Amino acid sequence: MKKSSLFVFLLAVFGQTLLAQKIEMEKRIPEQDFPPAAIDWLNDKFGDRKCNRFYLESDGDTTNFEAKFKWHKSCYSVEFLNDGSLKDIEKRVKFKEIPAAVQASINKQFQEDFKKFKLKKVQEQTLPGRLEKRYEVEIKGKNEEGTAFFEYLFESDGRLVMRRKIILPTNNITLY
Repeated sequence: MKKSSLFVFLLAVFGQTLLAQKIEMEKRIPEQDFPPAAIDWLNDKFGDRKCNRFYLESDGDTTNFEAKFKWHKSCYSVEFLNDGSLKDIEKRVKFKEIPAAVQASINKQFQEDFKKFKLKKVQEQTLPGRLEKRYEVEIKGKNEEGTAFFEYLFESDGRLVMRRKIILPTNNITLY
């Protein structure tokens, strides 16, 4: 097999895996480094929020701004594009708060994909201009390849939208 053919073959085989990975990095930033339009939007929609934290977030492909806070006893994560326009709103929920039919679809998907799995975080996602909610679920799952963290996104009816492996950045902390 010629080198160019081998490269195309390897790209076809491994390219799908690379596209389905999420390398997420967050860096906490001061509020004054956050886009002013995003701060104005937050003050308008979530004026009495508490425990404000601001981040510059990168997933390997894009860089966005994210605000995390508590509002009316719930934890929120609101993401903005670089120009300060809204990307999405995520509210942390318990799995049992999701409609039963959607829970069943999600559980079925996880049972097909993993020998064992454990839910780590469930969020209800709202996109600008869209009425239906989506559900973002982070899990620790074990399959033939080993144990890893994954992020799934489901439509409001339980249909799978996206699945990707989360690649956590290495920390340089050595424990003795």
